[in-house]
Amino acid sequence: MKMRDKHELFSKMKEKQWKIFWNAVDIKTKNSCWEWKQHCNRGYGRKNITINNQKYVFGAHQLAFWYKNKYMDNNLQVCHKCDNRKCANPNHLYQGTQKQNTRDYVNRGKNKLSLNKATKIRKEYAQGNTCYRELGEKYNSSTSHISNIINNKHWNDKNYKPTFKNGVKMKFSFKTICKMKNEYKNTKTTVAKLAKKYNIDQSYACKIIKNKLRVNE
Repeated sequence: MKMRDKHELFSKMKEKQWKIFWNAVDIKTKNSCWEWKQHCNRGYGRKNITINNQKYVFGAHQLAFWYKNKYMDNNLQVCHKCDNRKCANPNHLYQGTQKQNTRDYVNRGKNKLSLNKATKIRKEYAQGNTCYRELGEKYNSSTSHISNIINNKHWNDKNYKPTFKNGVKMKFSFKTICKMKNEYKNTKTTVAKLAKKYNIDQSYACKIIKNKLRVNE
């Protein structure tokens, strides 16, 4: 659906629909990230809504932005100040162009973590005992920031070449991989449910379960 349609559609949503929407948001303090608790696609929260008997899928961050402002510029994107794609806190959202969003994202990445910390993150990751998510929690940063540091997109260093244990990137640590396998083996969960829980593709989850993926891949 085109961006220009969203403002009009959001204005037609009923109070009950908005209540259901906000119940799916983990609302915390004013300055904290309010993460979406339901389905995500590429890290962004997604909400299915029916308007005038027509079904639509909207971004949780787009809905949250409109709810606070009751307006949306159809020619601009809804961007995150926090770089947390799951976040639906209206205070973390603003509208801007694709170019502005990319520029702000890069600048925030450089300012959030010092070069010294970026170097430590790269060294820890190269040892093969951790993953993006764990490093993000340790250094109070998003997984996207950690990924960009590891892949030399933030704090670019011409002398640094990304290295990974066994030559592959780690989406999860050894501990998390084992946890996923045990969940599948000892519970009635499915590959689809595991993929949704850990925010990964079903094909990737299937490889883990069937041992077709190395622990550190």
